[in-house]
Amino acid sequence: MDHDLGEEVEEGYALVLWIAEHGIWPTQAVSVHSSNPLGAHRMAAVIERYSLYQRVQGTKRFVA
Repeated sequence: MDHDLGEEVEEGYALVLWIAEHGIWPTQAVSVHSSNPLGAHRMAAVIERYSLYQRVQGTKRFVA
């Protein structure tokens, strides 16, 4: 997932919040790959807190 999705498109953080609110997570893995360090950190924090994924140490990749 990328934080900065482009003009006139909600940021990836809003998408992660929506996924967490509705409990509709991808089935195998999720990865944050944003060049926006603050946005990537915020997204990873939501994934860590609200999903069943475990973070792959030293990365922003999460696996079931």
